[in-house]
Amino acid sequence: MSDGYNDNNMMKRRTFLTGLGLGGLAFSGPSLARGDGHHHARTKQRHLPHGHEHAPAAAPPSDAPALSTLSDTTRQQITQLVSIAPHKSRQERIMLISQFMKGTPYLAQPLIGSANTAEELILSWRGVNCMTFVEIILAASQSFNVEQFIHALIATRYSHHHVSFTERRHFLSDWLHGSPVLCRDLSPKFSYAQRVEKTLNLKLSSSNNPDNGHEKTQDRYVPGIPLKKRLITYLPTRPLLDDLQTGAVRKIVKTGDVIGIYSPLAGLDVFHIGLAIWHGRTLLFRNASSLPEHRYVVDTPLDHYLQERRGAIIYRPR
Repeated sequence: MSDGYNDNNMMKRRTFLTGLGLGGLAFSGPSLARGDGHHHARTKQRHLPHGHEHAPAAAPPSDAPALSTLSDTTRQQITQLVSIAPHKSRQERIMLISQFMKGTPYLAQPLIGSANTAEELILSWRGVNCMTFVEIILAASQSFNVEQFIHALIATRYSHHHVSFTERRHFLSDWLHGSPVLCRDLSPKFSYAQRVEKTLNLKLSSSNNPDNGHEKTQDRYVPGIPLKKRLITYLPTRPLLDDLQTGAVRKIVKTGDVIGIYSPLAGLDVFHIGLAIWHGRTLLFRNASSLPEHRYVVDTPLDHYLQERRGAIIYRPR
């Protein structure tokens, strides 16, 4: 696969990221910050225009750090993102903000936290994986200043606004559950949608047993996270490709929707996610790609990406 839709913004984005160096902060408490670079841009709070229909609600209590603990580098990075197209609709902002982030390097594990390591709030995107890329875009698209972005990112990444490894939304379908609910499922709108019951986080592996031959043993994809019984609705590849060819998908899927690439494994809902972006009549899959030929945020025609995959899941941000 190749990205046929890159533009000069990618080079600008890489230049900006290079300038940030080691910028960014991680918090494990409201006053604990990691070291960063030495940029000194000050944040100017943006006042929302009167009557703006996309103003976010007042932020609920959360584990957000005090603004005074943020570095100038972090303020600069967040401010640059949330200042994009503030008067546009959320759908348009998702498209434009994610466009700005094209070229951001892929980083497999950008977050800190595990069953044995304290969770830290990461407020940097020197690199992103597929999940953190979409989290950042969804948070920025409903924010107009630094404080709003931090609260929105916490609400997106963690259930109940609590920065904790166990509250982190590790699976895409977690976005339909918890508090707040982030998306609604569009997949049932397709007549050919399939429903499968899964046990999320259950990892089955074959082990050689001298008595029983090959025996299935249970493990977990994310140690420290309980198993979750969940009904997953997905769109099989073949009829979805047919709908992409006829244009029927456009009646349902809009720019800014979230696309998950369905996993047939019993313990996973998807193995990759990205954003739906319409480019003329072509539906692009904007994603943080781990493929060797990319390793950064790219646009790939969805029909190309799905050729050897089992299907897709489509959500709409609330």
